Amino acid sequence: MKLDKLYAAQAELKKYIGYTGKDKFSKMMLAMLVEFMECANDWRGFKYWSEDKQPKKTLLEEYSDGLHFVLETGLDLAEGGHIMMLPNRITADDIPLRDRCKSPVKQYKDLVRAVLWLEDVIDGDDYIDDVYIALFEDYLNLGRLLGFTEEQITEAYMSKNQVNHERQNNGY
Repeated sequence: MKLDKLYAAQAELKKYIGYTGKDKFSKMMLAMLVEFMECANDWRGFKYWSEDKQPKKTLLEEYSDGLHFVLETGLDLAEGGHIMMLPNRITADDIPLRDRCKSPVKQYKDLVRAVLWLEDVIDGDDYIDDVYIALFEDYLNLGRLLGFTEEQITEAYMSKNQVNHERQNNGY
């Protein structure tokens, strides 16, 4: 997945929203976790008590909401000097087979751990490029496990990004 276009679109939205409070990163980490769990809720595959395990039609949209936060996290980490550079291309295929989760349930849990780990290591002196890239790879692997193609993810992201701009125009 080529990321330059996605980072550029997210940078525009980030600038338009304009929030720069000291608490932004912590709030963004919580927001990202919420979006991941909204995606999990639409996936429905963990609901062992329910006969209806079919994903909701909004699953891809919820997935793209999480991607907004993954991208903005990278932008903020780069601006803050925590990573040397934004990745320009990542695919789920970049993840070695031995490291790929084969279960969405485990992948969702790994993503939660990755977000919490990222928030813990942000205050260190070292660059954390590998931590951010691992989060991004885990998120793309989730998309693969949910059955989405890179093209579907990109299209859904761009569509939702436009909706997010419209929401900001309307005082969301």
